[in-house]
Amino acid sequence: AIVGNDGASAGGYLGIAAVAIWPMEEDLLIATDFEQTFSTEDLEPVMYLSEDSLALAAAAPRREVASVFDPCCGSGVQGIVALRYYAGEATFVDLNPRALRFTRFNLALNGLAHKAR
Repeated sequence: AIVGNDGASAGGYLGIAAVAIWPMEEDLLIATDFEQTFSTEDLEPVMYLSEDSLALAAAAPRREVASVFDPCCGSGVQGIVALRYYAGEATFVDLNPRALRFTRFNLALNGLAHKAR
């Protein structure tokens, strides 16, 4: 990310990052890496929201539950949808530390960080 404070930012800070923001369901936003779909030595990206992600979220039962478990969470999209609509809390797990950072960001972005474990 590039952050600067200059005349173009009207006295504020301007930030530029390689992140995509995806609309999800009616009122959620999910951030992922922008257009990077392959791993490198220095980066294991967090994938975009694919048709599979959208289909799984749409097909999930919407019965109220106390908690959900989102293994291999990536951006956290499945657990975040559950928290917004039917789960009291969620546990997110991923081997990729970058994925867990995106999940924490997405939880905060959607006002759901207090419901995550």
